[in-house]
Amino acid sequence: MINLKNDNYNLSTDYSLLWELIVKNNRILGWVYTQYNCWDCVEIRNANYDHPDLDFRYSIGSRGISYDKKAYNGLSAYDDFLEMCTNYSVHFILPDFKSEKQ
Repeated sequence: MINLKNDNYNLSTDYSLLWELIVKNNRILGWVYTQYNCWDCVEIRNANYDHPDLDFRYSIGSRGISYDKKAYNGLSAYDDFLEMCTNYSVHFILPDFKSEKQ
């Protein structure tokens, strides 16, 4: 797990925490490392709001580009999510939990 900090925000690769955040319907800003050897800014979110009758689905993407795959290849949604995050070296901005308590 990587945690990078600057004065304005913290980046993390804690994918279990990221999963917990999107299951609770948080929309998280992050970056993926693409096959073109560059970083792309993405939104990571719960994609079930349109289809609550389906098994849990997530979305990683931006501007009509999706980095998540549609078939889980026999993996649970959670295991698939961990695999996708690892494969794309997802880094995300940690929410400021302190400000939520105010």
